[in-house]
Amino acid sequence: ILYGLDDPLEALDTLKDLVVHVHVKDGVPPARSGLLGREAPLGKGKAEVCETVRRLVKFGYAGPFILETYVWREHKTDPLFELRKGKAFIENCLEDNFKHPSSK
Repeated sequence: ILYGLDDPLEALDTLKDLVVHVHVKDGVPPARSGLLGREAPLGKGKAEVCETVRRLVKFGYAGPFILETYVWREHKTDPLFELRKGKAFIENCLEDNFKHPSSK
């Protein structure tokens, strides 16, 4: 997403059997080619984080979700606050996945 190069969900479908750990972040694509996009709070960008989590669970992924966020720099917030929000977001994605597995 940040590099504007490819579709992460397609890449996940292709590489699903090779995934051993996941760094979770969200972002907005760059305005034009050659630039870097900007990071966004989880769920506020274009990375489709909940769908990624859903697919990982479907594929049998049981490894860690490493939260990677630097939005606190731009938003001038507490990094631990942003990590707590990110953790809650991932927990909600996982919880939703287990509550409604057949609707996805």
